[in-house]
This record gives sequence, C-alpha cells and structure tokens, in this order.
Amino acid sequence: MPSVSVVDFKPQRRAASAGVPFEAFLPLIRASVDNVEAFGAERALTGPAARGDDETIERHLRALDESERPLYRVLSNAARTLASSEMEPREDA
Repeated sequence: MPSVSVVDFKPQRRAASAGVPFEAFLPLIRASVDNVEAFGAERALTGPAARGDDETIERHLRALDESERPLYRVLSNAARTLASSEMEPREDA
C-alpha cells in the first residue's frame, strides 16, 4: 500500500487479517505524518505510486477485495499526481 501512508481505509480489518494488533501499525502511521510535517507531502511520499512501480500496484489491486479496488486506484492516482508534482521545478528551490 502507499506508504506516506494514506492510512489504510480499513486499518483495523487489515491488522486483524494479518494477525497483527492495530497498535503495531501506529508507529508507521505516526512516522508518515511526521514526515509530511517535516518535508511536505511531495517529499515524504514513498511507495509504488511514488516510484512509478505499476507492477506492484497491479499486484496490490489483484490482492484486494474487488470492493476495495476503486478506492485503491483513486489513492494510487492521487499519489502519482503528487509524486509527479515533486519532479517539476519549484520556485523556492
């Protein structure tokens, strides 16, 4: 899943299906928010959409329940757009 982690749309269910308590994911979620605060969303973004890794995105889509795929597509496309904006020249740079 995208790692500037758009916090998973059903985090408790994901944690339970992985056999991991939801609380175990909180440090990752906190670090993602901290990175956005420190670096801005564009620079903090990581994951397959940020890397342009379409193969991984397709694997994720196949692994998701069909009802969850539309949201994953929307979030992946938003992350791609955000990542591509980081590649454009910045006025403050």
